[in-house]
Amino acid sequence: MIEADAAAGSPVNKNPVPLQDALMQWMKENQCEPQGGDETRVANCPRPVIVAAAGGASRAGFFMATIIGYFMQEASGNGLDPDKVRQRLFAISSVSGGSMGAVMVTVALNAETNTNDHPCINSSVDQWWGQTVGNWRDCFEALTSGDFLTADFLGFAFNDMLPFGPGRDRAALLEDSWSTRYKRVATAANKSATPPKCQGLDCPFLSLRPRPGHWIPWLVLNGASEATGRRIVTTSLAMTYTPKAAEVNPCPTATGQGPCPLFVQADSFHELLQHAVPPVGWWGWLGFLERDRLRSTIGDDVRLSTAAHNSARFPFISPPGSIRNQILDKNQNQRIVDRIVDGGYFENYGALSAKELALAVHAVEPRLKPLVIVISNDPADVLAPSDDARSNLPSPPRPAVNGSEFVTDATASLTTFANARTAHGTLGVAELQTALHQAIPDCKDLVIQVRVWPDQDRTLSMSWWESSLVQRQLHRQTEVCLDNGRECTSYLHQGADAKGADKNQNAPHLKAIWNAMKNPACIAAK
Repeated sequence: MIEADAAAGSPVNKNPVPLQDALMQWMKENQCEPQGGDETRVANCPRPVIVAAAGGASRAGFFMATIIGYFMQEASGNGLDPDKVRQRLFAISSVSGGSMGAVMVTVALNAETNTNDHPCINSSVDQWWGQTVGNWRDCFEALTSGDFLTADFLGFAFNDMLPFGPGRDRAALLEDSWSTRYKRVATAANKSATPPKCQGLDCPFLSLRPRPGHWIPWLVLNGASEATGRRIVTTSLAMTYTPKAAEVNPCPTATGQGPCPLFVQADSFHELLQHAVPPVGWWGWLGFLERDRLRSTIGDDVRLSTAAHNSARFPFISPPGSIRNQILDKNQNQRIVDRIVDGGYFENYGALSAKELALAVHAVEPRLKPLVIVISNDPADVLAPSDDARSNLPSPPRPAVNGSEFVTDATASLTTFANARTAHGTLGVAELQTALHQAIPDCKDLVIQVRVWPDQDRTLSMSWWESSLVQRQLHRQTEVCLDNGRECTSYLHQGADAKGADKNQNAPHLKAIWNAMKNPACIAAK
C-alpha cells in the first residue's frame, strides 16, 4: 500500500469518476460533445473502442501490446493517425498477463504528449526480438518483452522458501522487474506528463487517468476474491452510473430503482480499503507478526505495478495479495479484508467487464455504438473464432479427456478446475456478443476478435519470459507473406497472392476494425 499524494509528489484525484463524466471527457477529446443544448454533434462521434485482453502471462502482455501498437503504427495508411487511434480507445478490460500489457501500454501513452513520437529509447533493446525501436509498436513490444521470470523464480527459491532475512517476496520482485523494464526502455518519457516524484509503474494507480488535451484509455483490471469468488475490479471509474432518460432507457444490468451497477456482483478494490472487518476469534493472535510489520503501512492506493499484478496472481507463481483496510482497531492494527488472486480464476478474457462497460456506454449515450475488440493469445484456444467480421468459421474440435489418466479422483478435479476458467471466458465472450446485439440491433460489427491462430501443432510457451521466436510469431499475426514465405509485411500492403504469416487468418478481422474506427456510423445489421 502507498499514500498516493506522497508517492506522486503532488495531489492525486482519488475520487472515482462517474461514467457520464468519463464519456463527456472522451467526446470532448474527439470534438463531438454536445454544445449549448445542441446534441447533434454526438451523431458524428467515432465509435468508442473497448479492448478485452485475455490472460496468459508475458505472452498475453506482449500480444496485447503488439496489437495496440499495430493500430498505432498503421494508422496513417488507413485514413487515421496515431492520435486518432489513441482517442478512440475508451477503455481496456484485462486479466492476468493482459493487465501487465494494458498497464505498460497506457503508461507509455501517458508519458508522451506527442503521439507521432514515442517515449522509448531509439536503439536496440535486450530480450526483444526486433533490432531498433522506431515506432509505437516497437516501443510497446520492447516494454513487454523483458525477462520477468528470473526475478520471480529467485524470489520464490530464496526469499519465500528459504527466508534469510527481511527480503522482498516473489510478488514484489516480479513487480520490481516490470518497473525496472519500463525505466530502462522508456527513457524519453515526457517529464511534464508524469507526477514529479515517481516514474512509470512506480506511480500510484489513481494518478493514471485521461487529462484535458491528452486522452488515454481507462483501465479495468480484473482480479478475483478469495472471500467471495467474484471479481475485484481495480479502476478509477465509479461503480454505479445513471442511464440517459432512464424512464425509457432502463439499466441494462439490473432491475428496480436506484443507481445502475457498472460491474454486477463485483467489488471495487479501492472501496475495499474502506471496508470494516469485525474482530476475529481467539486465533487472531496468529497474525501478530504480519500486523506488526504492516503497522505503519496505511495507504489509499497501490503502485501501477501492484495493480497489474493483483490481476495476475497465478497459483504458485505469485502469492495471493492481502487487501488491508485503512481502518485501525483499538490496538492500532489494520485488518485483512480479502485476498486477491488471478482474475482468470473467475473469467480469463475480461469479456464480462467489457460487456458491462459497453452496455453502460450505450445506456449513458444511446447514440454511441461501442466496438469491443477481444484479444486472445493462445493458439490452442477453444474460443470459437467466429465473430462479427466472419460468422461462418468452424469451431475448434471439442477436447477429449485422456482415457489412460491415472488417479482420476485427484487429477480430474484439478483438470476441471483449470479448464473451467477458460470455459467461463468463452461463455463470457458469447454473452458479450449476444448482449450487445440485443442492445444495439441495428449495428453489425460490435465484437471482433484478434487472435493467435494455430500453425499445425506448434505450441507457444506461456511464462513470464518469452523467447524472440515466440515474440516474432506473435508479431506476425498481423502480417501476410508471399508464397515464398520470406517476404512478409503488414495487411495494409497485401496482394492477391498473399497469405497470413504463420497461417493466421486475422486479415478480415483487422479490416473490419479499421472500418469501424474510421466510420462513426455502424454497418447496418442484415
